[in-house]
Amino acid sequence: MATATTSNGNNATAVVEDDGDCSCPICLETMNLSEYKIYPLPCHRCDFNFCSNCVGNFCKAAEDDFQMASDGSRQVKIHVSCPQCRSKYPLDDLEETVLLLRSAHTLANAIMIKVESVVDSDNDDSDTDNGNGDSIGDSDDVSGEETKEDPNATNTNTNSTATATTTTTTTAHTEYKLERDSDLSASQLARKFEFAMGDVRNRLEGASLLYEQAVAKALPQRKDVNEYTKTRAKTRRDAARAMRLALLDQLA
Repeated sequence: MATATTSNGNNATAVVEDDGDCSCPICLETMNLSEYKIYPLPCHRCDFNFCSNCVGNFCKAAEDDFQMASDGSRQVKIHVSCPQCRSKYPLDDLEETVLLLRSAHTLANAIMIKVESVVDSDNDDSDTDNGNGDSIGDSDDVSGEETKEDPNATNTNTNSTATATTTTTTTAHTEYKLERDSDLSASQLARKFEFAMGDVRNRLEGASLLYEQAVAKALPQRKDVNEYTKTRAKTRRDAARAMRLALLDQLA
């Protein structure tokens, strides 16, 4: 990720992460971060996943009644299920869930800048001297009786310096800001205005809820997924949701 320092000392990072080397097993095109790491297809039995373009074609083909087989000898019906293990996805509409979430994250990842700042807060813990070397509120005499001084005793005044302890707490603060329109491509501008209209926020929140329910239903049945993997994946989705909400808030 590219990082630049702003005039106020904050770090501004373009939210474009390394997509790595992951290709769609169907079309062999490189999949982006949203497709292979943030919102993979939730399958009950395997980790087979493919790109948004192939998912869209898959869903459109399933809408047709029958299609000619590759050998031209019979009619076939395409069903929306995992091409590898043939299990049914725990989502009825992949276009309004997986594809919608991928599209939103891809857009936010391209046109948002992450600004990280560090806020220091100082907490002072001090003892106030009462002039006699004792701290107010810390006296050992709590009986309430009057203390009499011995006139024959030597009066010794001890001057103490109040002790102050300063604790500095450092808090990292992250916020997202939109790129300027002049820095965006024509397709990014079009997608930006599309997400600024209609009930996109409600659709995305509904899609996010359905996706989380699907993941909660599918992953426990997968022997290849451990708790650490599930926690890492959930952390990525939470970060994606925060960035998506920041995008929608600034488009409103």
